[in-house]
Amino acid sequence: MDILGLVKSDQLFDLELKHPITEKPLGVIVKLRSSQSAEVKTVERQNQDGINLRMQKGKSLKAAALEANAEARAAAMIESWDWQNQDLTLGEEASPECTQKNKLLLVANDYFFDQIIEASSNLENFTERARKR
Repeated sequence: MDILGLVKSDQLFDLELKHPITEKPLGVIVKLRSSQSAEVKTVERQNQDGINLRMQKGKSLKAAALEANAEARAAAMIESWDWQNQDLTLGEEASPECTQKNKLLLVANDYFFDQIIEASSNLENFTERARKR
């Protein structure tokens, strides 16, 4: 067994978003990348480069910028989605396209942000075992 292939960082994981209070499935399936994927690491590097540049210029980093970086990272974890529940909207948009703008709108909500981060960071979701479930 190749130990370098234990976790498939390029594999996608289907996360069904849950209601923040009842935890009942909402009928929105989000296809997630691993937090270790190349796409997510690219965003992390861009975020860190921006922080480094500000520091070199002697500028402080505002909390809002750190929050925006975290949201950009979470948005990078989203490959696509299937809006199965036609009664739900994203803002006022029914069956929204999976655009960068809409991804950022979704992850700006703490309860969805947390679900996405947790599932994407759980390496077991990106293993052979997860594929067989």
